[in-house]
Amino acid sequence: MIMPLESGTIAGAMTLDLIDRTDRLGEQEVLPHLAIIEGIGHTSLSGEVNAYVQGKQKVAMGVGVETGHVRVPTVELEEWIAMMNDQPYTDAIIVEEPLPGCSRAETAVILGMLDDNKAVDNQGPNRLWGMGATSEATVTLLDWHGHTGEGRHVLIVGDGKVGGPLANVYNSPERKVKDLSVVNIHNREKLPALALAADMVIVATGSPNTLTPDMVRKEHVIVGVGARDIHPDVRALTHTPFWVTPAKGGVGPLTIRTLLGRVVDLAEGKPPRHPFATQLAESMQ
Repeated sequence: MIMPLESGTIAGAMTLDLIDRTDRLGEQEVLPHLAIIEGIGHTSLSGEVNAYVQGKQKVAMGVGVETGHVRVPTVELEEWIAMMNDQPYTDAIIVEEPLPGCSRAETAVILGMLDDNKAVDNQGPNRLWGMGATSEATVTLLDWHGHTGEGRHVLIVGDGKVGGPLANVYNSPERKVKDLSVVNIHNREKLPALALAADMVIVATGSPNTLTPDMVRKEHVIVGVGARDIHPDVRALTHTPFWVTPAKGGVGPLTIRTLLGRVVDLAEGKPPRHPFATQLAESMQ
């Protein structure tokens, strides 16, 4: 049987920590505030974006973080970002991606307007937060369950905004990973052999059914970062919820708490921090 991993304990611990911190801020009459900006229009991920925004707002309300959510035409995004940058009571800003009707280049221009300090999902032009919250949440979840990668063959499927930072983390000497493989969705033909040879498989492509039953073997540790990454028949093999966003017990709940933790950091007067900075620095020496 595949080793299923549950995130309830770590999610609960993060929630309690956030409540404790916002309570202490409340004693100083400080209310952490997160601005969520979304472009008006339809994309292939619109349903997931809507669910994720609602999830952020629900958790934020429960832990004492105020949120403001605005949906604006794409042509007005830069104006709204500039306004949020200048608002002193807005601690943090998230721009929901993908942006309707925008190319990658156009999206980069819009995100380049963000205040680096406030861009808590590492969307700012200088990436002061080191990595996106999803990447940090994935490593946090694995570490919590004792899966640090030490002595293991780790496979990361996807080399984009999530997979790229994950590869940097597991490539650091401190992790003591036995072997690290990274494959992108364009080299799908290599995936079956790499998956079967790996001990830990992290799938972060956003592409439907990337990991299929023929790629799974006994005692695999599998993390599906995106809602569509893992074929439903693979999930059924575990008899328990997989780590699939936004399903209960997935990476998504920890991503939200990681983001809110960064918002609270700013409200407490802390500067942007680079997760796993010591490990990453060692890997570059």
